[in-house]
Amino acid sequence: MSLAKNSLLYVISTISVKATSFLLLPFYSHLISPDEYGYVYVITAFVNFMSLFMTLSLHGALARFFFDCESEGEVKQLYSTIVLYIFCISTFFALVLYTNSEKISDFLNLPIVYFKYGIFISYISVYYPIILSLLYSKQSAKIVSIASTILGMLGVAIQLIMVLKMDDKSLALIQTLLINAILSFSVFCWFSRRYLTIPILKMNAFILYIKYSVSQFPSDMSVWLVQFSDRLFINKFIGAFDAGIYGMGSQLGQIPQILFHSVNRAYVPFSFLKYKENENGNKRALDDIVRSNVMVVSILTSLIAILIVMSNNLIALLASQYAKVANVMPMVLIAIWIDCMRILFMHPLAYRVSFMKIKSMIWVLSAVLNIGLNFLLIPRFSIYGACFSLIVSYGLTCILIVFFADKAIKIHYQKKNLTQIIVLAILFSMTYFLGVSLWGFIIKVLLSIIFIYVVIFKCNDVDLKKWQKILFFKKN
Repeated sequence: MSLAKNSLLYVISTISVKATSFLLLPFYSHLISPDEYGYVYVITAFVNFMSLFMTLSLHGALARFFFDCESEGEVKQLYSTIVLYIFCISTFFALVLYTNSEKISDFLNLPIVYFKYGIFISYISVYYPIILSLLYSKQSAKIVSIASTILGMLGVAIQLIMVLKMDDKSLALIQTLLINAILSFSVFCWFSRRYLTIPILKMNAFILYIKYSVSQFPSDMSVWLVQFSDRLFINKFIGAFDAGIYGMGSQLGQIPQILFHSVNRAYVPFSFLKYKENENGNKRALDDIVRSNVMVVSILTSLIAILIVMSNNLIALLASQYAKVANVMPMVLIAIWIDCMRILFMHPLAYRVSFMKIKSMIWVLSAVLNIGLNFLLIPRFSIYGACFSLIVSYGLTCILIVFFADKAIKIHYQKKNLTQIIVLAILFSMTYFLGVSLWGFIIKVLLSIIFIYVVIFKCNDVDLKKWQKILFFKKN
């Protein structure tokens, strides 16, 4: 299936679920206090951390070495081997966490009952990404989209019922996470039945998978540290209220990030296939990467700039206790744009196995810088210190990623077009200061339409016929 069709299916499935969740946020803001949200965001950060730690990023090896498999039997062996390794590793770490749950929960400043739920959620959640990695690699967009949509809509419905019925809103949201994890595990079991077999454990294959995963693991862990450690710091040094405010701003700012990752799921196999074609002598293969890159940047930058401009209007819909989110959301959106850029330009490093160590070192450096800045700034400036740390960490990572990605695979990007897009976005974002009045909102809407037209259509020097050929590229 084509890049555009896969991307569209992933985006539609994501929007159908996330749009409902975001529409409920103003309603939830009147039922759930920032303190209660703060505990939930800390548990979410912990679950994301353990989902990585319990797998050692082995599902990344599945996504990479799938393209080296020459038969369905080899795919089954690869998949079954990865599943077995992850089961053994995650079971060990889950037992260690549970036996030390009281000490760890005290350190994180969390009620122990919330923490124990976090352990169970983490352990069950490690399996769903494995089947997703396989389905993404097989470019099975319809299957993934349908499964994701059903899971997401069930999760939204369950969450709403739990929040309305339970007095402890934090526990209601955390128990919803557990139910969602159980549902996702059921999906893993259903789709895995075709690919699970008795694995033939080969030492050379094991070393290859572990070597790739271990080189990938520091970068994945660093991503977590940069994205979620700030919430732990805020909860530890300031309190659950500020953690809730910061978490709400991050959640609202994640709209473009979620959509970008939906597109990126289709873009990764597309780009890897193009790199492979380039290695096989097709010198025009990288041209498709260049043109697609400009379009992705155009759409993403347009969306983020519009959200920055409209962010104060959006926050006005929340309960008054969340008013400080209006100061957080624009800074989070800037950080998210940088994050998406570094992921978009990172693919050559992920493809070239020899560059994985460099990629990991860059992520680790960024994480160390982020933690250091959080430790210094959050106790003094709370959520604003966290925002500044995030922007600096992402910015440094992005610069280094672009530099070394150019060394991995030489791609001549359209720098003039990309610069025009960024400059226009900065100028347009200044309309944020028009405020939340009705006339200000009307002017913002009109300028947004003009901005979208100029950035997406005028800044791309390709006619529609060529775009149709690029975006609806099909694997031979």
